[in-house]
Amino acid sequence: MWNKRLVWMWFVPSVVFISLIALWNLPPEEADFQGLEKVLKAKDWKSADEKTRAIVIVLATKKNFFQRTIGRIVPESKLYNLDDLARIDCKDIKLIDNLWGEYSQGKFGWGIQQKIWQSLPKPKTPYEVDALIEQYREFTQQVGWRDRRDYLIPPAKMIFDITAPIGHFPSWEWTAEEQNWKPLRYDHFKMRTMFSRIN
Repeated sequence: MWNKRLVWMWFVPSVVFISLIALWNLPPEEADFQGLEKVLKAKDWKSADEKTRAIVIVLATKKNFFQRTIGRIVPESKLYNLDDLARIDCKDIKLIDNLWGEYSQGKFGWGIQQKIWQSLPKPKTPYEVDALIEQYREFTQQVGWRDRRDYLIPPAKMIFDITAPIGHFPSWEWTAEEQNWKPLRYDHFKMRTMFSRIN
């Protein structure tokens, strides 16, 4: 009995501590801009969309040890919040946007999405929930992210072709939010934050 108690009191915490130290010393993941350019040049829009999501997550979580650690243990848990998004260097955001714009002849990218977003009626205050819902709904309709039933479509069912609507990519997948049927999604606020940092 005493031996088991010793194991739980000393051995297990020691293993956890050593594991955390090992994770701490792992070099941070690098954003694969070259990989993104390669798939964009090949017009592989699906891979480019997935690469964009991966890059945004790396950039948003690289300064947060807890997020990096959990993300390496459970890749599906790689989430980030608005503060993380706001800490991404603007030059990295512009680089991603420029790559999308260059290889789609100006049809895709956050810059063109920003123009669509800014063309929509704006809520008078950030507390007008109905107006925010309508703004988000109208934006997702214009860029082709909704199906005939007016549901938000999953990234895997996007139109992976240059004939897709203007602003179709990057899809909402980069927000790292799960698909749900809430009328006002958290990715709405992530998009608004991203668009505010394009210029």
